[in-house]
Amino acid sequence: MYKVIFTQRALKDLDDLDKVMQNRIAEKLKECAKHLRYAWNVIRNARDRLSIRKPKV
Repeated sequence: MYKVIFTQRALKDLDDLDKVMQNRIAEKLKECAKHLRYAWNVIRNARDRLSIRKPKV
């Protein structure tokens, strides 16, 4: 939740920041996306191994 709020604020104020700070924020966002992608892959693989299907809503 904290990361989501941080990124929303960061994107809103991105134009007011200098290039160094913009690059830092971009690197953090890339890192978060990489961790999230890894987490989804782990979940998908666990579901496949355990034959658990995603519930239909």
